[in-house]
Amino acid sequence: MELVGGADATQDAGDGLAKQEMAELTHATWHKSTWSSFNGNCVEVAELCGERIAVRDTKNHGLGPVLLFDGAAWRSFIDGMKNGRLPV
Repeated sequence: MELVGGADATQDAGDGLAKQEMAELTHATWHKSTWSSFNGNCVEVAELCGERIAVRDTKNHGLGPVLLFDGAAWRSFIDGMKNGRLPV
């Protein structure tokens, strides 16, 4: 899992990968979780290239931090949630 972005994020000017990730996140198609509640406690998920998954909080209107998961870590998380346990 990796944390990127956010209004307060700082970035090394020589870090091309971080710039590429930020550009990809800007153009990502975000989907609100069907399990999100109606009280503002919502998350959005986007599929990125390379089997990566991005997750963010909807309260920040796209300006907050984003968690990036590789495909295997995301599947492990989802499987754990379906089985009533969080993966270790």
